[in-house]
Amino acid sequence: MKKIKLIPLLIFIASLSSCTGSKTKWSNRAVVKLDQIELTAEEFSRRLAIKLKSFDALTAKDSSVFSRLKEEVVDEFIMESLALKWSQEKGLQLKNSQIKDELVKIKQAYPDDLSFKMALATEGLTYETWLKKLRTSLLQKSVFEIVTEQVDKPSMEEIKNYYNSHPNEFRQKDLAKIRQIVLKTENNANRIIKELKAGKSFGELAKNYSITPEAKQEGLLGWMEKGTSKVFDEALNQGVGLKLNLYKSNFGFHIIQILDIKKGKKLSLKEAESKIVYILTQQNKQKLFAQWLEAELRKAHVYKDEKLLQSIYAETQG
Repeated sequence: MKKIKLIPLLIFIASLSSCTGSKTKWSNRAVVKLDQIELTAEEFSRRLAIKLKSFDALTAKDSSVFSRLKEEVVDEFIMESLALKWSQEKGLQLKNSQIKDELVKIKQAYPDDLSFKMALATEGLTYETWLKKLRTSLLQKSVFEIVTEQVDKPSMEEIKNYYNSHPNEFRQKDLAKIRQIVLKTENNANRIIKELKAGKSFGELAKNYSITPEAKQEGLLGWMEKGTSKVFDEALNQGVGLKLNLYKSNFGFHIIQILDIKKGKKLSLKEAESKIVYILTQQNKQKLFAQWLEAELRKAHVYKDEKLLQSIYAETQG
């Protein structure tokens, strides 16, 4: 599969005109501008290149796909700029604790710091760029919550209508109470299996050797729904107990103990009510936020350099 390369805008323009100016001039030129907030050609290209990583070379060069991705970059910039402008007007600032808590939450999804950094590298992101994206995302989330905090709550009639018209959403899947030990290498995992066969405590071994966050709870993950993970589904198929098999995932090698299983069922209206209230409330919030965006956009001045946008293209290499 060919690797995607986003050709820098300045190179393309230089090939059309022999005296168009320096690299700095073109890379710093605004592709899109909302009031005083600019998206430069260089930053636009970087954002577009990240989106292109999700596609193979042939798809990425498709004109309709490429145009759609350009539009996505523009739309996302406009949305984040509206949120930034509004937050500045209202004096809204992110707290350091918000960023720190979110960082902890995200990093917990990775076995270690190296895995996290490798994931960023795969996406073509530096830590600084990723952190900036995180701050932007958290700010937008804060603006969303403030703008929509007065949203109307759904009525009982709306809740019943949703329940009756979405029956498949309330068929609960099988649940398994799981604890696990996860090791980086197969050799280490096999050593732990020998310890378990010798009668050592699963909880103590998990606490001392497992590399995932739940190790401090003696490996207890709690109740997991069928379909959450291929690894857990394979273990679930073998029933309650500890089978001393190894299950491989991106995190490493899992030794899984199924403590209990609850068979799936259809939730009653009462059991489903809180979920439906959340769904309908979120839908109402999205509608209210869309109205807010439209109103803010009408007040803003948006400029797009269409000629410059059309000049950006993708090329395959290697």
